[in-house]
Amino acid sequence: MQQKQEILTVSQLSHAIKQQLEARFPTVTVQGEVSNFKEQSSGHFYYQANGNGESQLNTLLCVLKVLTEEGKSLSELAKEVQRSHESGEFNFRVTNAPEILESLKERYKDGELVTIDGISVNYPNWRFNVRTSNTEPLLRLNVESFDEKEMEEKRDELMTHIKNIAKIDTTGGH
Repeated sequence: MQQKQEILTVSQLSHAIKQQLEARFPTVTVQGEVSNFKEQSSGHFYYQANGNGESQLNTLLCVLKVLTEEGKSLSELAKEVQRSHESGEFNFRVTNAPEILESLKERYKDGELVTIDGISVNYPNWRFNVRTSNTEPLLRLNVESFDEKEMEEKRDELMTHIKNIAKIDTTGGH
């Protein structure tokens, strides 16, 4: 005979988890509910309460609250939670973006390839994304690694590869 499954709301489940954690780890206090929040690597923040939509105001209010409570600068707090080193976005004005993307797929075929939003190639300690802009004739590169030196090396390697096969768009534009 199968036991009837108890159905909990997210709030009820969060409360139960909070109680278990605080009982098991007496020095830990769990506050709030994070089940309704998704952070994307692109820097966008989505909230279930907002129909899984992005809400800059909610994010800003959360950041301001933490800044006020901690009494630290944003850069100090960011350093404390930094998980990886990011290159920032590099843009290339090229006329042969599809050729460059195919070349990168071939060169980095030993990594895990994801073809959503351009190409992303993931390795255990680093990853990169190259994609075309939807609004400008640009190819955009982002590199991320757990190690800052590795991120810089891979960024430089990728930039050199792209520049070596790029056909530069000389039409001007923005």
